[in-house]
Amino acid sequence: MQKNIQNLSKLFVLLRNSSYLAKKTMLSYTVLIATFIFATTSFSQTTDCSTATLLTPVNASSCTPGTTFDVSGTGTGPVMSSCNTGGAAANNWGQFVAIGNSATISYAPVAGRDAMIYAYSGSCPSGLTEIGCINANGNGIQENLVLTSLTPGATYYFRIVRNGSTNSMNGTICIASPNAITTGTVSGSPFCAGNSVSVPFTSFGTYSGNTYTAQLSNAAGSFGSPVSIGTLVSNLNNGTINATIPPGTVTGSGYRIRVISSGPSVTGSDNGTNLSVVAATVTLSSAAGTNAQTLCNSAAITTITYTVGGSATGAGVSGLPTGVTGAYSAGVFNISGTPTVNGTFNYTVTTTGGSCTAATATGTITVNGLATIALTSTAGTNTQTVCNGIAISNITYSVGGTGTGAGISGLPTGVAGSFSAGVFTITGTPTANGTFNYTVTTTGGSCPVTATGTITVNGLPIVTLSSAAGTNAQTLCNSTAIT
Repeated sequence: MQKNIQNLSKLFVLLRNSSYLAKKTMLSYTVLIATFIFATTSFSQTTDCSTATLLTPVNASSCTPGTTFDVSGTGTGPVMSSCNTGGAAANNWGQFVAIGNSATISYAPVAGRDAMIYAYSGSCPSGLTEIGCINANGNGIQENLVLTSLTPGATYYFRIVRNGSTNSMNGTICIASPNAITTGTVSGSPFCAGNSVSVPFTSFGTYSGNTYTAQLSNAAGSFGSPVSIGTLVSNLNNGTINATIPPGTVTGSGYRIRVISSGPSVTGSDNGTNLSVVAATVTLSSAAGTNAQTLCNSAAITTITYTVGGSATGAGVSGLPTGVTGAYSAGVFNISGTPTVNGTFNYTVTTTGGSCTAATATGTITVNGLATIALTSTAGTNTQTVCNGIAISNITYSVGGTGTGAGISGLPTGVAGSFSAGVFTITGTPTANGTFNYTVTTTGGSCPVTATGTITVNGLPIVTLSSAAGTNAQTLCNSTAIT
């Protein structure tokens, strides 16, 4: 078509500059132009790729042949081999510029004629490479050659051949090549999650009411669930989308970006090379739940461990109770220590270093206060030695803090403990001999404490008559010796 338009322009120049033609009547002038335009509805035959007729594809996935494309001559050029064993045959060469990365050449021969279609890439005549052919149907039946993996904007050659005959063949043709989008080179990798990225693209075909959208693959390069990262409202065939790598995108080195369109719906190629996304990361690596501990004051916490990675080179922490600290070493951040204050402490671990936004991890350490117990009776009353049957000196303890009561174990028989109004009292008369180590334990609250003591019970002395019975009850005269 382009060649015919050029010829038409030349004709107008000729008509304008020729004094002879200028004298012709307007009717003759009109007839000449009409004759030329009529001629462009069918294409001249050529059996040489160097003079191949240029056809303009329609922007569609398929089309109905309607342009006359006749075949004659024996032809020159590449040997027909893939769809035919060879031999001279009538043929006609054509060429087209791919709109997208696929095209379908459809040729409908007249009744009684069997057509074949060959397609080539490269340069004419010696640099052509066959990229497809078809000879699927018989006389008078349309052939459709589907071509894929084309380069949008590249020129491709085709040859319509009459199968097995050097006689001419009439028919019609059309070429369909749908819109395509080529995503350009994306610079700046590696990217931090949350960073901006420029996505250049070139599209082919006609667009209307269109929005271009940049999409991000997963870390393996798959677009099974693409993430939209930027848009551009445009009907133009090139542009740049200002996009953003979403915050929280996981670290990986196999990401790709592609551009799609909405009017019409076209999925473009990806950028062609792997992209890396990095981010500071901090992940709990100690046992689940260690980042939410509840313990008693003065009890050591279970060590909490985080793995620090991605772009981060260190970490710090805030919000810990007194007595608990954090330390970073070789990609690991440890929190350990013994809290000495009560309360709920919400801490935050924050990564440091690198150019990406810091990552954080949070946790809670709840420190409960201890119960208290203290001896309030005389010093030493918690370590008594008494004789069996002799009451002990009362032993008293004050109970406080989170303690609301107390109990005891280990007392001798006859001795007991009782709690009242913050005081625990041990009283009684032991009736069993021995050494009795007792323990007073606070009750109430979540952090009980204990106090201990010892009560030693000695047995009473025993006196037994060992002389003759009755000698312990004698009657005798004064100055007479007893028995």
